[in-house]
Amino acid sequence: MIWRRPSLTAAVAHAPAPVPDGEATRRAALQASWRRGRSVARRRLAWRWTLWFVLRGLLPALLLAGAAALAWRWLYGPAIEPVQPVANPVQRPVPASGETGVSLRIDSQLQGPTGAISAAVPSTPLETLGPNGPPTPLKP
Repeated sequence: MIWRRPSLTAAVAHAPAPVPDGEATRRAALQASWRRGRSVARRRLAWRWTLWFVLRGLLPALLLAGAAALAWRWLYGPAIEPVQPVANPVQRPVPASGETGVSLRIDSQLQGPTGAISAAVPSTPLETLGPNGPPTPLKP
C-alpha cells in the first residue's frame, strides 16, 4: 500500500501544538472559579440587602399608609346612604302613531284576509290527523 510507506509518512511534518502544563491549567480553572464565586457573592449580597430594605422599610411604610387611608376613609369619607327606589322605572317605548313596530315575516305569512292569525293553531284535533283520519297501526 502506497500510503503506508515510510517515506511518505515521514515527509509530513507535524507541528507540535502548544499544550499548557498542568500548573497553568490549574491556575486558569482556579481563577475562573474565583470570578464566578465573586459574582455569585455580589448577587446574593444584593438580594439580602433588597430583602432587608423591603422588610424593614418599605413594607411597614406601605402598611402604615394603608392604615392611614382606611382611617381617613372611615372618619371623613362619605356616609353610605340606602338606595332609593326609582320613581319612574323604565317603560317600554311606545311607537309613534302610524308605526306598528317591528313586523316579522312569519306574521305576514300567517295572516288571513281578515288580518287575524288563523293558521297557526288548528281549531279541532281532527285537523292534526290529516284527511284520512288516524294512521293505521303496523302489523307485526
